[in-house]
Amino acid sequence: MSIEKHLSDGIFDSYSEIRDDTRKRQRYYDGFQDILYNSIYPEKKIEKRTRVVTNFIKYIVDQYVGFMITNPIQYLDNGFNVFNFPDIIIDNNIQAIDAEHLKDSILKGYSVELHSFEDGKIVIRQYDASDWALSYDESGLLRTAVYACSIPMYSYYNDVLLTEDLNIMVVYTDSDITYYENDEFIRTEDHFYGIVPVVVFKVNKDMEPFISDAIIGQQDLYNEIDASNADGVKYDVDSLLALVGADWSLYGDEDENGVTGIQKIRENRLVHLRDEGTAFFIERKVSKDSIEYIQNKIKDHIMMMGCAVDIDDIVGATGNTSGIALKLKFMPLHQKAGGFKKYFEESLEARIDLINIILSRLGMEELFGYKIVWLFNIPESIGDFVRAVDITEVMSRKDILSLINNVDDPESAAKRWREEYNSIKFNTGSGSSLNVIGSNENVINS
Repeated sequence: MSIEKHLSDGIFDSYSEIRDDTRKRQRYYDGFQDILYNSIYPEKKIEKRTRVVTNFIKYIVDQYVGFMITNPIQYLDNGFNVFNFPDIIIDNNIQAIDAEHLKDSILKGYSVELHSFEDGKIVIRQYDASDWALSYDESGLLRTAVYACSIPMYSYYNDVLLTEDLNIMVVYTDSDITYYENDEFIRTEDHFYGIVPVVVFKVNKDMEPFISDAIIGQQDLYNEIDASNADGVKYDVDSLLALVGADWSLYGDEDENGVTGIQKIRENRLVHLRDEGTAFFIERKVSKDSIEYIQNKIKDHIMMMGCAVDIDDIVGATGNTSGIALKLKFMPLHQKAGGFKKYFEESLEARIDLINIILSRLGMEELFGYKIVWLFNIPESIGDFVRAVDITEVMSRKDILSLINNVDDPESAAKRWREEYNSIKFNTGSGSSLNVIGSNENVINS
C-alpha cells in the first residue's frame, strides 16, 4: 500500500519536535552543551566567560551500555547451544549495532534498524532516530516508516559524486518502498516481507528518553557553577591592584617615551608609598567550600535521577570495596537496567521475526524455540551474581570459577569440584539431593 507524498511529508513533519529533542540529546552526549553557546545566558555578554563541560550525560549512558551489553547477547536453543547464524551476526557487526541501539534508546527514547536483502545476504543497518518518523495503527503495529535526510555535495550517493546537496526521502510500508529525491518521485519497489522492514528498539513502553529534561537542567546548572568558579579563580589571579597613598610624583602620567606610570610599576615590580599608604588586591570573597558543596549536591542529584553510580564514591580512597557494598551501590542501576532489558528484548525478538521472514522466503531454516541469554556485567560478589542470573545454564564451571578473583587456576579448581561432586554422587546414589549450583551434568562436565 503506497502512501501519497503529502501524507509522507505529514508523517515526517509530525516528528519535528521529537526530532529536535533527539538531536539536542545527541548534542549533549557529544559534549556540545548549552554552556558552550550564548543560549544559556541570552541576556549576558559571555564572550570572555569560561565555558567548560563536565559530561554527566555521557557518563550515565555509557555506564548503562557498559553494564548491560559488554557481554554479547546470545540466542540459545533448548540444549543451550548457540544458534548457528554467525554470518548474520558477523557480516552485520550485530554486537556493535546492539550497543548503538541501547545507547540511543536510553539517550533519545528509541533507535531504528532497517532490514534488506542484498547480494544474497541479509543486511541490517542501524540509523539515528532523528532521521525517521513512524506511524502506527490502533493496535500498535508499525504501518509506515519515513526516512529523510540531506546528503551534502561532494558526497557519493548511488555511486555518483554529488555536485549539490541532495534531499532524499524513503517511505517504507508493509508492501513497498517509495523513493523521492528533492521532493520528486523516483520509483516504487514492491517487497516480500509482509511487514514494514524496520525494527524499533526501545527501553520503555512509550519510547521516552531516559535522559530527562530534569537531568539536562541539572547538567546545565553544574556546568554554569563550574564555569563561574573558574572565572572567579581567573579573576583573583588577574585581580585589580588598589593603591592608597602612592607617591605618584615619582611616576608621572607618561614620560617622553610614552611609558605610563602603571607600566613602570609593572616593569619595576615596585610601588612607592607614602607613610600612610597601602596596596592590596581587590578579591572576590567566595567560599570555595560552599561551591564544592553545591557542586557535589548537583552531582548527587544527577546520579540519583540517572540511577547511576559514581565510581569515585564507590572506591573511595582505598580503591576497593566489598561485594555487598558494590551490590547495594549498583542496585538502582541494576533494577532500572532490568526494566530496560524487558523492552529491549521485545525488539530483539522482533529482529528475529523479521530475519525469519527473509529466511522463509529463501527456503532456509528459521530460528524457533530460542532463548535470549543476556548477562549483565555488574561488579558484585560472584555468589550473588550466579544466583541472580543463573549463569550455570550457559557457562561452564571453569568459566564461572575464572570470575572469582582469588581462584588462580580455574581449570584445576573445576577438576577438583567434579571429582568431589562425582564422589558424593557415587556414595549417595544420586546427585539430585545435593544443593549445588549446576546440577545439569552437561554443564558440569563442559
